[in-house]
Amino acid sequence: MNKRYSYNIAANNGIIIAKTRMIAITIVTVLFVFEFLNILLFLSCEVFMDYRNFGPVIVLCTIVICVLIFYENQKFKHKNDEAKRRFWSKEQEANSTRKKDISNLDYIPIDLARLPMSPATDEEVLEYQQTIQSLSSKLILNLSGKSNTDLKLEYGVANLTVLSEYDNNYTTLINTLARWGSRLFQLGNTEDAVTVLEYGIELGTDISRNFYLLAEHYAKMNRTDEIDRLLQKAENITSIMKPSIIRKLTEYKDSCN
Repeated sequence: MNKRYSYNIAANNGIIIAKTRMIAITIVTVLFVFEFLNILLFLSCEVFMDYRNFGPVIVLCTIVICVLIFYENQKFKHKNDEAKRRFWSKEQEANSTRKKDISNLDYIPIDLARLPMSPATDEEVLEYQQTIQSLSSKLILNLSGKSNTDLKLEYGVANLTVLSEYDNNYTTLINTLARWGSRLFQLGNTEDAVTVLEYGIELGTDISRNFYLLAEHYAKMNRTDEIDRLLQKAENITSIMKPSIIRKLTEYKDSCN
């Protein structure tokens, strides 16, 4: 769940969006022009369905398509060039940023006393417990929504490696909590499952399964207030999963009524 979107990925997404929009605009415009000219031909000629009357229409439609393609390509090229310029300018500045003190950042401690850490008989649960135990001795940071360039600008290029490591620890933590809670639900251990998943919510997880399992549980109990609380937490998510999580939680809430 690495949120470090590179320039190339962003650029590729831009190309797809631009091309899709261009195709859609072209199709709509061609259909409009085709229908408009048909109407003119109909008004001026009783034999408008004669294939000879479609010659001018085809020529004009071809011209319109070529103009639209050229216009969209030029517009995208301009935006793409500007995005490249801004990216490399920011990257150059980031690469020259000096190392800064990161000892006072908002590190995340794992409170093992709040989790069901009693030795489990289920091998999968035991594996999750061991992972959490291991993470409890490591530095953990939630750097969601920040690119490598952002991190270098804010903390210096020399800190990028360790910050990425701390963020990866966070990713492992929230993924483990979501899987652990899911497994506990499967085993029928509802109380411990809710405890684990709620801890993930408290740590700012953006794992959709963490939200959905809790929402499903609260919906069965008709506890809309708890689902509302999950919705409030979901509003703070910075990842691309935010809209789909909010939509699904709303569905769970509506199912209670």
